[in-house]
Amino acid sequence: MLSPRIRILGGMSRESTTWVWIDRPEQLSALLEDLTDCFRLAMDTEADGFHAYRPKLCLIQLAWEGGPARSGGSALIDPLALGENLRWMRGLCESASTEMILHGADYDIRLLKRDAGLSIRGLFDTQIAARLLGWKRTGLATLAEETAAVKLDKSQRRVDWARRPLSLEAREYAAKDVDILFRIRDAMADRLEEKGRLGWLEEECRELEKVEALPEEIMDHRRALRRIARSGGLSARQRAVLAQLALWREQEARRRNVPAIFILQPKTMIRLVKDGIRDLAGLSKAGLPPPVFSRYGKSILSALAEGRRLPLRAIEERKTAAPAADRPEIDRRVLEELKVLRLDAAKRLGIEAGVLCSTQVLEKLARDLPKDEEGFIQAGMRAWQATEFGPLVSKVLDRR
Repeated sequence: MLSPRIRILGGMSRESTTWVWIDRPEQLSALLEDLTDCFRLAMDTEADGFHAYRPKLCLIQLAWEGGPARSGGSALIDPLALGENLRWMRGLCESASTEMILHGADYDIRLLKRDAGLSIRGLFDTQIAARLLGWKRTGLATLAEETAAVKLDKSQRRVDWARRPLSLEAREYAAKDVDILFRIRDAMADRLEEKGRLGWLEEECRELEKVEALPEEIMDHRRALRRIARSGGLSARQRAVLAQLALWREQEARRRNVPAIFILQPKTMIRLVKDGIRDLAGLSKAGLPPPVFSRYGKSILSALAEGRRLPLRAIEERKTAAPAADRPEIDRRVLEELKVLRLDAAKRLGIEAGVLCSTQVLEKLARDLPKDEEGFIQAGMRAWQATEFGPLVSKVLDRR
């Protein structure tokens, strides 16, 4: 039984597991006490990425098995209300005796580190597991349907998770995403064990636990321009104008704390640049929505004009430092041969080529020409990749 200090707000099915809403320090303390001996947890997070310029951690979902609550349960933890009290979760998240099951954990881990100071240990990432099995579709909804015959409702994906109170529908949606992870995990583990690949997953997950917190990105013309897709057909001057308009959009979005796309659509920005808009009359004919024209018309014209004066060097990508004199360049013939071998080996193993070895690692191999497994690992290979793919790489590199 859960501690009576935790308020039960609703019910759902894992089969008919209860979930609790945690937004007070005493509730979190009671939950952590109940989960002291829990042997595995499922976790997910929600951020307000569809509604804010800088997404923040808005919800932590936990489901558990074992411990005093032997029948299992789920909790929705409110970081916005708990603030620094989330640090109490460190012991739970970093326990060597507790398995933490997440799906596509890279963003969750980075978000938890940045906004809550929490790290994850004992990770079992169900999405990585699916990739190591060769599954091409690895989304949570797909895995739930394929492994547990459960169809997840994704209608709440664009909920504003920072809004309080959250609707009952949003809470149930969030709880279900972690509740299903136990069944997916067990199905993935069985399949990996049959193929002798549990060690692969172990290695991948230990590396993923080390990722850094989400960075605080400093916006400039180059970064702003990279966020505008399909801008390659513009002249250098047009790209400079677009870069200035894009930077203005980012700055305004940050000021208002809304996604940049809420300020101005990329396709509209490209059209304004291509049409060479210079005055309000032209801007009015460009088809801007009336609220956008009314609110931002003069600012858009100012950004376009400033872009016409922007030095082209402001949008040129900075060149990486020249290689050291004693550092060899990539052997392109070796690289192409390694890519062919990688594709053949990946097909034999039934996985994607990039899962077997990234192109970045192949480039290091073709440049440094390491002679043994230790060299392969220094180039960025996992140990399992060096075992499965390394012998083929050796044959190519030995010839060089």
